[in-house]
Amino acid sequence: MLISLIMYIGVYFAVSKNLHQLQIFALIYNPVLMFSLYISWNSTQKSRIVFLHNKLDQLNREALDIMAHTDVLTGLNNRRQFMQLANYHIHSQNKLQHPTALLIFDVDRFKTINDQFGHFVGDFVLQQIADTCRHVLRSQDILARFGGEEFIILLPNTNLHQTIEIAERLRKSIENSGVKLETQQELKFTVSIGIAEFNAKNRDLHHVIQLADKALYQAKNMGRNSISTYKTAS
Repeated sequence: MLISLIMYIGVYFAVSKNLHQLQIFALIYNPVLMFSLYISWNSTQKSRIVFLHNKLDQLNREALDIMAHTDVLTGLNNRRQFMQLANYHIHSQNKLQHPTALLIFDVDRFKTINDQFGHFVGDFVLQQIADTCRHVLRSQDILARFGGEEFIILLPNTNLHQTIEIAERLRKSIENSGVKLETQQELKFTVSIGIAEFNAKNRDLHHVIQLADKALYQAKNMGRNSISTYKTAS
């Protein structure tokens, strides 16, 4: 407001061609104008600094929130986030009235891959598997890296027959993928998959995970690169 008034007076003197008054105006009000501009700029600068600090705080909070529920290597849900999402699905709105299944799978001979080619290659293998899962699975499926080379998937509204089809499609897709080495050779890898179903007797997530884990070990004992359900494991 003050700056606008000073500029208006200056324009008036200039238009009226009263040079004496214009000189007096310049001597008296130019410092006032410059000081006012400085105050305005300084205030704006402080406001911008506060805004930037607030924005950085917001971005830091968002980054920490993402890190709290995301696996850094693969970008998938981590174990904690999976348990929260899966438990919410299981216990909300009686969704277990519809068939729901669980898959657990891990990379066959992953330790050998790490020992022979290094952990960087092992990381690329896990990232490739995560990308393959994203391509194969449906939007409703809940996927996570469960730990190490182990992955877990909750399949809502999916009966056993459909679950086996999805598991087989996933197994084949991973088998057909690969990671290119520095020698330009392609490293192939496979997974073994265990399946368990939720039902009236098996409604607890931790328990069904244990059942799927038992099926996974049976798939390993069958020669790896295979699928087993808990029914065949029992």
